[in-house]
Amino acid sequence: MKPSTRSFFALLLGAAMFEACSVKEDRTECPCRLNLDFSELDAAVIDSIEVTGIANGEIVLSDAIYAEDFGSEYTALVPRGSLNLAVVSGIDGIDLEKGLMQIPLGSDCPQVYMHVAQIDTYCETVQEKVLLRKNFCRLDLCVEDEDGFPFMFAVKGNVDGYRSDGTPTKGEFYCAAYQTSEGEYRVFLPRQLDSSLCLDIHDGSDVLKTFALGEIMAASGYDWEAPDLKDVTVGIDYSRSEVSISVEGWDKVYVYDFVI
Repeated sequence: MKPSTRSFFALLLGAAMFEACSVKEDRTECPCRLNLDFSELDAAVIDSIEVTGIANGEIVLSDAIYAEDFGSEYTALVPRGSLNLAVVSGIDGIDLEKGLMQIPLGSDCPQVYMHVAQIDTYCETVQEKVLLRKNFCRLDLCVEDEDGFPFMFAVKGNVDGYRSDGTPTKGEFYCAAYQTSEGEYRVFLPRQLDSSLCLDIHDGSDVLKTFALGEIMAASGYDWEAPDLKDVTVGIDYSRSEVSISVEGWDKVYVYDFVI
């Protein structure tokens, strides 16, 4: 083979190798196909969800999905690498610039359900089944008093919301319980970091009695780290100066004395 011919084939082979390498590199820059499975969501409880994905500190996915579409697989193209996924129901939205959902002082916790995951997207396709977890506790306060309970309740704590990854944020929480049509008092609580929750009984201007609600719940076996938070009922027998506490799914009722 003549030198000129060898040079031509060498150049041709080099060009082919360069082209193949370029194609391979381009593939690594191609997006990953993220498939989300919503089939386990209960449309009778959840009517819509917000889907958010963050990669390299930037929002790369933001969408709202409604109950009629839960039966269909959801697909989105996201950058390759690592994706922080948050699927949330029960709130208007997370402040993505701050990366959190903050509960205003004086308000109780939204009835929020969350699915959070860190997903490896360094691949062509990845599948994620969405299982929303109950991230609030409904506290019912049931008063037994034939003459009418003359006081009010409020709960205070040190968790004021959630980060976009589902972890609680430290901050002041204070909310008065409202009276339902059934006559009990109710307040929704966020997931707690410790046992510092307190229950105040007040007359509208002064606090008359404070219960270490968090410690009572902890002593009764309540688990704030459970995937789905249980609801709690606190019974107050005003005439007998007793407080009883029961938790959804528990058989045992715990009774404590109190005096105002």
